[in-house]
Amino acid sequence: MLLFIKAKNILRYLFPLRLNRYSYLLDKCEAASPEHRFILNLRQQEIFRLCSGFYTNPVKASFIMDLYERGVFRMSELKRMNTYFEVHEMKAVGNFRNVDILAAVCSFIIGLIITLLFTIIGINLLNSKQLYQMWLFFSGSIVYCLIIFIVGEPFRTVFLYAKFKKALISLNLWQPVGEKEGAPVVV
Repeated sequence: MLLFIKAKNILRYLFPLRLNRYSYLLDKCEAASPEHRFILNLRQQEIFRLCSGFYTNPVKASFIMDLYERGVFRMSELKRMNTYFEVHEMKAVGNFRNVDILAAVCSFIIGLIITLLFTIIGINLLNSKQLYQMWLFFSGSIVYCLIIFIVGEPFRTVFLYAKFKKALISLNLWQPVGEKEGAPVVV
């Protein structure tokens, strides 16, 4: 516990260091110089990283901030979807790959197998009249929930991606893959 508190205090100290450094450097540069603009952009990216929890390019950061301001998504959802789209001409272009879909299908199948095994074992434990087997069932239920939560992550990501895409299509902020030249191509 003490180690956690010390680490938290160290992180509080380290986070603003870059911002302070950028502010110091901005004061030392001429206002119209290319260095001033460069450092200003770096400072804005650092502020976005501190607020959102992830790095991205300035165009995508602007797009994500716009989506957040519209109230369409929570920041945690935008953080999860960050790797599944790119921004091209202020419209999102999806890059959800076949590997991601395969991972979701495998996640679903493994979840079904685990659920089936838990059901079979759980019924046998509940049919017994001994107290330690009841406790074993309840502790197994907690472990089951944790495992299903971990294994089901790719499956939940597919549903979030579908929600994300549907919301952006309704806002006219989604661009089908390959519609414009220079757009990222889905493999």
